[in-house]
Amino acid sequence: KYLMPVIEEQSLSPASQYSPAPVIVQTTYNY
Repeated sequence: KYLMPVIEEQSLSPASQYSPAPVIVQTTYNY
């Protein structure tokens, strides 16, 4: 549940495009 909203929010953010790997790692860590 958390991964979905977080990923969606990050996808909208430009940072996601610059570094998608770190975003995924952070999301997993938070989960």
